[in-house]
Amino acid sequence: MEFSFTVLGSSAAIPAFGRNLAAHVVQHNNSVFLIDCGDGTQIQLDKHKIKKHKINQIFISHLHGDHIFGLFGLLSSYSLLGRTNKLQIFSPKGLKPMLDVVFEYSKSYLSYPLQIIDIQCDNKSMIFDNDHLEVFSFPLKHRVECYGYLFKEKKKPFNIQPNAIGEYQLNIQDIKSIKQGNDFITKEGKFIRNTELVLQKSPEKSFAYCCDTAYYEPIINMIRNCDLIYHDATFDQSYLEHAALTFHSTASDAARIAFKANVKKLILGHFSTRYIALDSLLQQAKSIFEESFLAVEGEKIKI
Repeated sequence: MEFSFTVLGSSAAIPAFGRNLAAHVVQHNNSVFLIDCGDGTQIQLDKHKIKKHKINQIFISHLHGDHIFGLFGLLSSYSLLGRTNKLQIFSPKGLKPMLDVVFEYSKSYLSYPLQIIDIQCDNKSMIFDNDHLEVFSFPLKHRVECYGYLFKEKKKPFNIQPNAIGEYQLNIQDIKSIKQGNDFITKEGKFIRNTELVLQKSPEKSFAYCCDTAYYEPIINMIRNCDLIYHDATFDQSYLEHAALTFHSTASDAARIAFKANVKKLILGHFSTRYIALDSLLQQAKSIFEESFLAVEGEKIKI
């Protein structure tokens, strides 16, 4: 079952040095989710061969332009392409009136149902789930209302050992019970441990998106033990005070969050246009948390 994260835009505020504005894709099994939608997102989706029609949920972190101005064009393009499937957008309150004004004055009409779900939470809150995955929102610390997102696999059922069904003459109810983790007692009264009946399953994986945000320790418990996080790393350490003033993070801030949350891997992103090269940010992060990496646009990262 695929679970991956792809950065489509790693620049902050404006595109620069070949880096695009905020847009990211999470793929899980047959589901494709878009996080943020800065200007140029459609081009990036096409460039990296991500099928736009498979996106049925979009998660917006906050209403700053570099995270949403590509949304108007994407929604319009869906109509031009004849979309009929419902599209859900999760966002801080205020997105719907913005879209209403744009569509009213451009005389644009959508060919598909659009559902805007306003997010308002002061702790981790589940906002979406399907058969295999749960998505939680949680508050970040920014100049405007802003949320992070946690994508977490649901507990996976066990698979039965191929020879166990015949050996113990398991019926459908027996199989369902064993898949839920229960032990089994044969007709003769023999006790069989569940571990002897099932295949070892892979652990459930998780991914967290934390951008834009100042250094904010309350998120540590919300993203603890994640397999992968993407965190705001707008500045290097020489701009520590400016980062605090603008409610952004340094690469070192991101690394401290990753270290304290005991995550497995950190992706640094949302880079200021002050930097042509990003070596200083990566070095500063790695000095605190070794498993730190720069966002590379178009690279699919397996979670």
